[in-house]
Amino acid sequence: MELRNKMEEMLCRIIKTDRKLYKETGDNSTIGYAIRYMENNFNKDISLDMAANQVSMNSNYFSSLFRKKTGYSFVKYLQKLKIEKVKKLLSNPLKRNYEIAAETGFENDKYFCKVFKELTGLTPLEYREQLFRRTDMQ
Repeated sequence: MELRNKMEEMLCRIIKTDRKLYKETGDNSTIGYAIRYMENNFNKDISLDMAANQVSMNSNYFSSLFRKKTGYSFVKYLQKLKIEKVKKLLSNPLKRNYEIAAETGFENDKYFCKVFKELTGLTPLEYREQLFRRTDMQ
């Protein structure tokens, strides 16, 4: 039991040291860590609070710093990240839109289509048609 407690204590120190290093090496590293967290969890329901918690920051300060460093709000950046993943998945003609939406963490098809059109100017169907037209021409 004592060994287990010591191991847990060591693990906690390692985690704290890791987070402290990210903070001490500059704000960009902290935001970089948050972005990696977003990239690894884009398909899950992640929030600003969750991301801020990952870097041990207050969510208001994190939000302000994130916008300052990336030029985007947390939500907009996450949407752009998801849409980049969606674009890759749309190249598979066997995948349906609702499958892609679910796979990339969108709560429903309508919201998925709305965000996609807002960021690309096209619906997922139009994007797919354009993609396959380009491949046919080559």
